[in-house]
Amino acid sequence: MMDANFLTTILFKLCPDLPVDVLQTREDLGTWVRGVTPATRLVAFCSGVVVPAEILAALGGPAYNFHPGSPDYPGRFPAAFALYDGVATFGATLHEMAERVDSGPIVGCTRFAVPPGSSYRWLVAKAHQAALHLFFEAVRPLARSAAPLRPLPLVWGGRRCTQRALEQACCLSVDATADDMERRWGSFAQVPGARLYIMLHGRRFELAA
Repeated sequence: MMDANFLTTILFKLCPDLPVDVLQTREDLGTWVRGVTPATRLVAFCSGVVVPAEILAALGGPAYNFHPGSPDYPGRFPAAFALYDGVATFGATLHEMAERVDSGPIVGCTRFAVPPGSSYRWLVAKAHQAALHLFFEAVRPLARSAAPLRPLPLVWGGRRCTQRALEQACCLSVDATADDMERRWGSFAQVPGARLYIMLHGRRFELAA
């Protein structure tokens, strides 16, 4: 909600007469879509809510999403997988929404260096800052023009950072090396709600700090 209040304030400063609705849930979307017009624009900022295809189809133009990860890491948990892979750079992506999450044309991207030994919390915060940077770059054309943003010659990577992929990444092999366990602990176990675990004789054993 803090992001919504801040970004709405920016929009009001640029366009005082611009009507803005703040939506938090999928149920909010279902109610809101009944009042859309051809001039309505939907923008999501680092949101975990998946917009249904029928709502995207009801809009007069593209909807946009600010994704807190570089195009190499589409999906809900980009920072965790990027950290595990030991990336040298990361970033944020602005793209058109499509029926499949994080697959639409990319219209904005910014990157930053990732120092060795960076933590999950640091990478998430830095990606959020990068998404804010993209918002400040795109806010004027988004608020003042109905024209679609121009796509960039960038494509999404194949590393889908989904809930299922996270669950699989949290499953340790019984013969996992100490290095791999440390990497998974520093990456996936830091995601809120995630737990590293081992399956043994049909039972799940979760690891605690």
